[in-house]
Amino acid sequence: MIILNKAIDDCLSKDFELGHSYFVKDIKGKDFDSFYNDVIDYQIIPALEEYLYDDEEKLNELKALIK
Repeated sequence: MIILNKAIDDCLSKDFELGHSYFVKDIKGKDFDSFYNDVIDYQIIPALEEYLYDDEEKLNELKALIK
């Protein structure tokens, strides 16, 4: 996430950084990998898609950092 936020800073600004709150949820009954992948697929990537709706190349670069 540090690397992702640095890349977000470079193309947008610090105002668009993604915080730790995505990862402080109760994960009872899930293994960490499953939890992490759900956060990435259903929260982080949609946020990136919203931020970079007009720059598919940069969006794909950022997605590659977390997948």
